[in-house]
Amino acid sequence: MINPAKKYPPKKQAGNQAALLARFPEEGKNPVVRVSGDGTLLYMNRAAESVLREWELGIGVKLPQAFMEQLNQCLEDEECLKEGLECEIEDQRLVFIPILINGTDPLLLYGQAADRWRKYGEHLNLLANVFENVIESIVITDADGHIEQVNPAFTAITGYEPEEVIGKTPRILRSDKHEPEFYKWMWSEIKHKGVWKGTIWNRRKNGEIYPALLSIAAIKNNAGRTTHYCSICHDVTEKKYNEDRMWFEAYHDVLTGLPSKQLFYDRLDRAFTRAEREKTMLAILLVGLDGFGKLNDQWGYKTGDLILQAVAQRLTGSITGDDTIARYMGDEFTMIIGESGGETAFAKTRGEHIIKTLSVPIHVQESEFRIRASIGISIYPLDALDRHSLLDNALKALQSAKNQGGGQVVLNR
Repeated sequence: MINPAKKYPPKKQAGNQAALLARFPEEGKNPVVRVSGDGTLLYMNRAAESVLREWELGIGVKLPQAFMEQLNQCLEDEECLKEGLECEIEDQRLVFIPILINGTDPLLLYGQAADRWRKYGEHLNLLANVFENVIESIVITDADGHIEQVNPAFTAITGYEPEEVIGKTPRILRSDKHEPEFYKWMWSEIKHKGVWKGTIWNRRKNGEIYPALLSIAAIKNNAGRTTHYCSICHDVTEKKYNEDRMWFEAYHDVLTGLPSKQLFYDRLDRAFTRAEREKTMLAILLVGLDGFGKLNDQWGYKTGDLILQAVAQRLTGSITGDDTIARYMGDEFTMIIGESGGETAFAKTRGEHIIKTLSVPIHVQESEFRIRASIGISIYPLDALDRHSLLDNALKALQSAKNQGGGQVVLNR
């Protein structure tokens, strides 16, 4: 007989009898039986009356002794409690799931056709395997947003173990990338549409911020009330890195890391539009290294590349504010600088400073190199009124500087 003093490991527990019975209505298709500790029948629904009619049961009648012996053995077996007690009644194979009310007495038996129960179990096992093995992080919270369950991918992505987050809210993952309005909008979408999908920046346990594709869905019961939220998150750090790298390689010089000619043209267009709008001056400085071809022939391209990298670093150190520097081609670099104070000498002063900066010896592979440079300058609106003419004039000024022996700054005049 059922031992009322023993705390059995129930499949499911509920707060009280009424709450349990409410889950199994009288009109339910599956048999539901409630018995006392000694096996006395206390309740059965209509489905149970039909299925168990050969037992000639009635309220206050004890269940058959053979069945009760099987049931008591099942109550001692955790695996049986999990899988259910299978038996044959009137040529039907049924599985009864013991549900202990408050962990002891009385006992509720929930019946299910054996083949249907097996399919249900297979379905649950499939879902469990998906939950455990998908690469996406899955978080399940209650209706108030407190975490109830996370899968292994969550730990792999965030670094948090389940015990560190259970009972907390997903705010533990928040980064400083989003304003409060972002989250208000997100939850407004979930409230009105039941789901939100988008890209978000989260924070791992080690403090690292990472991009993720996130989907949050509200889980509702039959009454339409939200009982849980489920979020599925895919870490796109590698994808984002590859996209950034592809963009960088498409718009930057591989050797020096400076913006390429294509990106230079884009920034020149923007700078020109701004200068036109704000009525300010804009200058293009073309920097060409004197005698670099001979240096390449004498020392080899490997050394030449190292020198170009060193020159790029020095030029980068000479720009300020919104200035742009790019590798134009070969041993030529270009700079875009602006001036809002109305001083026409600003570009030549900057050019002279660059020549002085590059004249400091460069040390490459234990050798010292002295670099001379020529610079051609064209200024908007003094030398040209459109971007193409401005660039052409800077090229002419650079060629003039080289023709004059190099190592000097020439303005297009």
